[in-house]
Amino acid sequence: MIATDSAATLNLQPSDVVQVSARFTGGINAFPYGAAICVTASGALAPTWINNASGAVLVRGTATFPSIATSAAFVLVNEGTTGFPQGMNTNGVASLRNEAGGTLTVGSYLNLSSGAVLENAGDATLPSNVNLNGSSRIENSGTMTLAGDLTISGDIDNTGWLDVSGRLTSNGQSTISNACMLTIGGDLGNNGALANSGHLSLGANLQNNGTIRSTTTGVMTGRDFSNDRAVTGFGQYRFTGSTRTQGTFVGDSPVNPIVFEDTSPGAGIFDTASGTVANVVRGAVDVTPPTAGLPGCRPPGDQPTADLSVTKSGPASIDEGGRLTYEITVRNLGPAVAQAVQVRDDLPPALSSPEASDAGTISGDVATWSLGDLAAGATRVLTVGGTAPSEGTLVDVARGSSTTIDPDDTNNNGSLPSASVTTVVQSIPDNTAPSVNDQTIVTVTDRPVTANVNGEDADAGQVLEFDDQSAPSHGSVLVQADGAYLYVPERGFAGRDRFTVEGCDNGVPVLCDSATVTIEVYPLVTGLTVVTLRNEPVAIPVSLTDRGTTSDPVVVEEPASGTVTGGQGGVFFYAPDQDFVGTDEFRYRTCSVTDPDLCGEATVTVHVVRPPNNPPVLTDIAVATDAESAIEGRVPVFEVDDGQTVTVTLLSPPALGTASVEADGAFRYEPAAGFSGRESFTVRGCDVGADGDESLCDDATVTVTVRPVAVDDAVAVVQDQTASVDVRSNDLGSPSEPVIVTDPDNGTAVANADGSVSYTPDAGYVGPDSLEYEVCSPSVPDLCSTAAVTITVEEAPTPNHPPSLADSARVTHVDQTVYGRLLATDPQTARTVTMPRSGRQALRVSGEGLTYRLVGPAPDGGVLVVNTNGTWTYTPDGSFVGRTSFRAEVTDDGGLTDEATVALTVRPRATDDLTRVRSTQAVSIDIGRNDLGDVGEPVLLGQPDAGTARLDGSVLTYVAGPTRTGIDSVRYRVCGRVATDICDDATVHIVVRPLTVDDRATTGAGEAVRVPVSANDAGRAGPPRTLVAPKHGQVTTVGYAMRYAPTLPFTGYDTYLYERCLRSAYVLCSPAAVTVAVHPLAGDAHATTPEGTPVRVSTAAGRVGRAGRPEIVNPASSGIARFEQDGTLSYAPLRGFVGTDVLTYRRCSTTAPELCGYAVVSIEVVPRQAERDLPDAGGSSGLLPLLGASMLAAGAALVLTGRRLRRPSPSAPAG
Repeated sequence: MIATDSAATLNLQPSDVVQVSARFTGGINAFPYGAAICVTASGALAPTWINNASGAVLVRGTATFPSIATSAAFVLVNEGTTGFPQGMNTNGVASLRNEAGGTLTVGSYLNLSSGAVLENAGDATLPSNVNLNGSSRIENSGTMTLAGDLTISGDIDNTGWLDVSGRLTSNGQSTISNACMLTIGGDLGNNGALANSGHLSLGANLQNNGTIRSTTTGVMTGRDFSNDRAVTGFGQYRFTGSTRTQGTFVGDSPVNPIVFEDTSPGAGIFDTASGTVANVVRGAVDVTPPTAGLPGCRPPGDQPTADLSVTKSGPASIDEGGRLTYEITVRNLGPAVAQAVQVRDDLPPALSSPEASDAGTISGDVATWSLGDLAAGATRVLTVGGTAPSEGTLVDVARGSSTTIDPDDTNNNGSLPSASVTTVVQSIPDNTAPSVNDQTIVTVTDRPVTANVNGEDADAGQVLEFDDQSAPSHGSVLVQADGAYLYVPERGFAGRDRFTVEGCDNGVPVLCDSATVTIEVYPLVTGLTVVTLRNEPVAIPVSLTDRGTTSDPVVVEEPASGTVTGGQGGVFFYAPDQDFVGTDEFRYRTCSVTDPDLCGEATVTVHVVRPPNNPPVLTDIAVATDAESAIEGRVPVFEVDDGQTVTVTLLSPPALGTASVEADGAFRYEPAAGFSGRESFTVRGCDVGADGDESLCDDATVTVTVRPVAVDDAVAVVQDQTASVDVRSNDLGSPSEPVIVTDPDNGTAVANADGSVSYTPDAGYVGPDSLEYEVCSPSVPDLCSTAAVTITVEEAPTPNHPPSLADSARVTHVDQTVYGRLLATDPQTARTVTMPRSGRQALRVSGEGLTYRLVGPAPDGGVLVVNTNGTWTYTPDGSFVGRTSFRAEVTDDGGLTDEATVALTVRPRATDDLTRVRSTQAVSIDIGRNDLGDVGEPVLLGQPDAGTARLDGSVLTYVAGPTRTGIDSVRYRVCGRVATDICDDATVHIVVRPLTVDDRATTGAGEAVRVPVSANDAGRAGPPRTLVAPKHGQVTTVGYAMRYAPTLPFTGYDTYLYERCLRSAYVLCSPAAVTVAVHPLAGDAHATTPEGTPVRVSTAAGRVGRAGRPEIVNPASSGIARFEQDGTLSYAPLRGFVGTDVLTYRRCSTTAPELCGYAVVSIEVVPRQAERDLPDAGGSSGLLPLLGASMLAAGAALVLTGRRLRRPSPSAPAG
């Protein structure tokens, strides 16, 4: 509703109704059939433009239209004031109605198309340029004034006052009917049919090349009269100039002859008469204008009249026993309401079982209807019928009446032929059943299909009517009566579907036949294009693009450079050949589940690209061991790139000890004799590179801490004597001078500068005593070890004492040999002994002459070797995890012994793992596959930073988050299956690559397009980089998007590959494909041509890109157009058309016909001063030369856009 002044733009839809109660000055882009605009008494409709006017307009206020060319079905009903100041054209069956009290004004020009009607019951003023084309019609019951000439190829029905200031010319099949007052200021050229029952006044000449018929009330006056055809009927004629007849001038009755008055001197009726003249007399003619007594004419001030028309239609023949139906059309031709309308129909007596519609009553052989009041212009259609007899001729007559004055009852009293129908009853031959044929139609999943049922009937003149008999099981069908049908498969269905149709004839009795229509719905298989990295398998879910209820797809053509497995659930797994880089393809087939012979095939294209080479990562580690004890370990090696092997070598050895390194990073370090402190060595790990890539390396430092070992000592002291013991003599690692940390309880001790400790017992004391001392590494003073000195104070002579061996414990891994040394002390008294060579006396040193051996069973889970010097090794068997032990015995040279237990703890080995995944995706890895030892299931020690992880047994599933790329990690722990408290930890490293998703874009030929490739990617990554360039264009990177520019004149599909990488410590990349659809361009064009003149329009300015010949998709509505071989457009406007005509055309790619460019061509056809008739087929200009004279045979008709063009006859001007 427009309730306030508005200049907006309207885009109306069918069924839209807009009420205008204020002033509207905007534009109307769309005004389709079914839409309506209602202008109230306070409204004012003044649009700036109207496009494709096909709706309805009711005006009770004011309406001012721009220059307009209406479309078919346009309706105007004016009860207020309406103007077309710039003129108007109608196209198709338009209706313009000016009601009583309304005012209609048309300026410039008025062209009524074939089928259009202008009805005037009010006041109408028309321009000087008015054309009635084809079957157009003017019905005037009010007052109508035409400012100039009027040319008609349609009909004029005047029951009011019609004034034509210029010449009136009627062409061909046109008719003029005057029942009131028709004034023509110029000549009247009648080439059609003229019926006059009123007053027709000419200002000049009457030239009759058609037919003229008057009733008894008809009067015709003018200056000159010339008749070349026929004048019949009754009436009066008065002419003041020359009069001539060379056709027929014959009245209907000698009793009531035609009266002809020629006021010029002469003795005859006509100045010249060479044809047939009969029932004509010369006499005076009353030229007084019509009054109220003239039937069909209502001058102002008269009582209301209503001209009631009753016509009858029905078949000319009917089969015996057939159902006969008559149609009665009752119409009030106005101008007033016809009150109390009664209709009577005299039925044929032989008609049986009569029935009447619309509450009609039947009494005997008469049917009657009481219709009440019938508005002016209103129509009622009634039907009546019955069963035909076996033979005879049936005559049916209809008539009607009204209580309102009827100015002419000849069209409703049953006297005219149009009020009766004569039907001949004919015998019926035996009816033959029709034949409807089975058929099979093919389509694909989700694609509707249309076709026609094939049927035949041997009986002449019979028509088959079709209907669906049984519905399809997997879709829906709409069958039309003519056999055309539309089948829509249910979504996703693939297989055979069937439905039955029935075709019935219209014979007596009605006979039918049925047929089965089989629809073969093939799966819609389209294929995919995917990208993967070298040596990296990829899942290809073809089910995402394929459609149809199908079985699992199978490979029908293997790839040349890879292997394909799977297919279950619509997913293939493609693994490229080792180190293959390039493009590979395979074909697959998928078939209907219900009908396995209905299959579709497609190609999968795989682009295998080379990943970047990343250096391996070696991690610095620190280990510790005791002096003179070797240690084994492994440098952690982390290789980002899949499929590459890292070789580890010793880059720089330790300064003092010795180190050996295996290729997998395992190492063994043995400290130098007498060394304690810290030192390091360096290893280097290098990958093998690929495809010419440089081998990349990384270094790691292994720092070894060698702890000094202080060994317990024992000494025997004679009562009241001092004894010294060199405590460092059996310590390991060349430690610094000892420091007493715990004094003896029963004596005094002093640490001497030479590394010995002197002990003096308290006076008279005899018994045990002890002290503790500490020694440290001279190079790393914080590396220290503490030992005890056991002292026995006894009386001399001192006996031999047994050695002392303490329990110890060591820890190792299931794959690591452990090295140890048994260190015993011998608490022998300090007695003097004679040296064998020098003969000098010396103090016996504790620990000299000790030997070791294994006693008792060997430890579990490995191999133990105990040497006599106290060194031992234990090598685990690779699976045992737990605690075990062994016992060792030490014997001194006096034969005394001691035993001790060495406890061993064997831990499992949890090994670091590596896997790869793309952002937002998941990956699973069996982390237990490389762990060692008899262990239970692993346990996570936390969650990764950039994703989530879960364990299912020993399988870890990692789901990457959407924002982070790079290296992520998660720690886990494994423990012994039996000894569940003995565990080891490891790290799973996850390489998270960016996720790039394939993209599509569309552009025109030669036009660059920006493709936001990063918009649908996931994970942090850098800008895109071209991997494989397109074949038909250039690609540049613009920020995080890519700009594609096609190379002229290419049109079709072009593809290129790109990658996005995370560049930090590592280069992590992900590739994807971009497919660009490049369509041709078509250029808009405009041309101007005079009315009736063909024109050629060039569209070359806007044509870009390789394409086929242009083709019209939306044709011109008021002209004929086609494209020539050179690409120019030829256009010829239809005769009489003035205005703007528009058509749409397209240019489609030769390699991809579905890629098209569209454009609009507009042709403005302007009026010209002198109107030209269309030439015949032999002319040198106009429509026929444009189409080619060879297209029309002699006497043939050509139907274009719903209009029939006829070759002009020799006796009539071209129409």
